[in-house]
Amino acid sequence: MARLKLIGSYCGALVLCAIALILAGCGDPTADKTAATVSDAVEVEPVASSEEGAALEEPVQDGLVYAFDNEGSSVDFEGYKVTGPHVGGFGTFSGTVTVPDGDLNRAQIALGIDMTTTYSDNPDLTTKLLSPDFFEVETYPSATFVSTRIDAWPDGSQFDVTGNLALHGVTKGVTFPASISLDGTTVTAEAEFTIDRSIWGITYKGVADDLIRDDVLIFFAIEAEAQGG
Repeated sequence: MARLKLIGSYCGALVLCAIALILAGCGDPTADKTAATVSDAVEVEPVASSEEGAALEEPVQDGLVYAFDNEGSSVDFEGYKVTGPHVGGFGTFSGTVTVPDGDLNRAQIALGIDMTTTYSDNPDLTTKLLSPDFFEVETYPSATFVSTRIDAWPDGSQFDVTGNLALHGVTKGVTFPASISLDGTTVTAEAEFTIDRSIWGITYKGVADDLIRDDVLIFFAIEAEAQGG
């Protein structure tokens, strides 16, 4: 009997060790990523959308306008389940970067996304993302981001971009770091940051044995070209 208890204790210890190893291996995959700061939305001049609900008209601000769209730029995401990550993006989007007097600190970025063109690395997941469990694209076919301020870091290496993100019927202010540069007739901007999807009312948790994290990694690379003079 004593031997059976010893074996039982030993097996129990092995199980606990195995669980500890599994938990250690399932750490937060976004732990080393920058999380966007979320706040209340700030009132800005309205930016109109096209009939398709994707392309935005020029922001209401003086300055040279640089335009971009999904041809040559990308807006992507990565989400995380217990069983691993999934990547995706948006097939149709467009926007502008308006730069007064070449001053990026006074620039305004406007982006419109056709949410019905959401895609992922798995067809079944894509269908789920379009459904009421996630983006609910029949009700909310578009998403927009309009910056309200851009602040250069003291060392000039990056900028903090603040703006209103309207997604899934909810508008919140977000602030995230980005690399932005102006070179002749081209503005380039790149950023990588996480947001908590539940703040925008996207709360589907997944199935019991394959739960989905709330934090989603967003990364974009924009190349905008000058539109006239």
